[in-house]
Amino acid sequence: MQNKNTINNIVDEFVRKVRRAEITDSYQCAVQTWKILKLIVTNCSEDKLLKKTEMFGKMLTNANPLEMSIGNMVRRLSSIINKELGERKVTKNAKREELESTKEEKEKKPNKIKINQAKNNNLLQISPPLRNLHRSKSLSDFLTKTTQTTLPSTLNNTLFSHLNEKSLKSVVQKQMVDVEEELKFTYDAISEQGIDLIHANEIILTFGYSKIVLELFKEVYKMRKFEVVVAESSPSYSGHKMAEELSKLEIPTTLINDSAIFSIMSKVNSVIVGTRYVMANGGLVAEIGINNLAVAAKIHALPFIVLFGNYQLSPYFPYDQDTFNIMRSPDEIFDQSEMKNLSENAQIINPQHDYVPPELITLFINNDNGHQPSYIYRILQEHYSAQDLVLQN
Repeated sequence: MQNKNTINNIVDEFVRKVRRAEITDSYQCAVQTWKILKLIVTNCSEDKLLKKTEMFGKMLTNANPLEMSIGNMVRRLSSIINKELGERKVTKNAKREELESTKEEKEKKPNKIKINQAKNNNLLQISPPLRNLHRSKSLSDFLTKTTQTTLPSTLNNTLFSHLNEKSLKSVVQKQMVDVEEELKFTYDAISEQGIDLIHANEIILTFGYSKIVLELFKEVYKMRKFEVVVAESSPSYSGHKMAEELSKLEIPTTLINDSAIFSIMSKVNSVIVGTRYVMANGGLVAEIGINNLAVAAKIHALPFIVLFGNYQLSPYFPYDQDTFNIMRSPDEIFDQSEMKNLSENAQIINPQHDYVPPELITLFINNDNGHQPSYIYRILQEHYSAQDLVLQN
């Protein structure tokens, strides 16, 4: 058991690293957030479980609201707790109604004593339950397993059902282990589906660096040969790292600049990319420039396939694209020594993310299966409860 100060220190340390951009990978943010939430649940009393989760969850989320994987994992835990509380409330109400209806039926039904005239004498024959009360008890009455005076089944089940009911905390912890396993095997679960996406001798186009895409290429190349074209993703040039990693796996790779995407489309069989987040409408918040790739794929009627882990699924709608974007330093695209040559009216804008609308996306692949963009709302309902879609500050 960790004391309160220890948990606070762990949370503060994580918040500090997120704010200083020492942890920027969405997968690592999700894993670290879940470890902290698991620690909080372990050291929290059952009656304060939801309250503590909400309190620490807001602290974690406010560290960087644009790092949506943190808020997504907080919502996932809140959904588990709220759904379990809801099921228990429904079960409790059902048992109460069943007990009340049984009681009402007993009150309406009068006790009847069967009186039968014996053929050979005028003795009253009393029904078995009453007859047992009028005679003296024998040793067999104490040894027999079946008795005439047992409680009604509904009443008996209601009174002793709590003995078999697991505690809220133990149920939540069990489900947290399942989510932890899901996170652990995210790459494996998605990579296993790659065999159905890539065929022999195909040319696949991807954009920048994506760990999920890299793992899928690695797994599929063990079974069939294909080629990869990587767009470099300026100005981060993360595609250079992707091309380097693919070459280490001995996968035939071609690196191109972003402006050559449209010209090479006629030689490509399909487009497979990763993403930063998947929005509630089925759109993407991904690396800057990826929307140009999606448009080119649409024009050439090529499949545009997006890989994402469940931790990347956000309940937000992209009403305003700038809300989910980050403006980076102009130094990445323009040398400061040339600033003096610019007019005072000139601006240098360097956004980090791009938005891709759902109509440009052919297929989503997540931990479970392949989905159309229109099916994203169903996955949201499975992972998050309605009251947790918006985390209040």
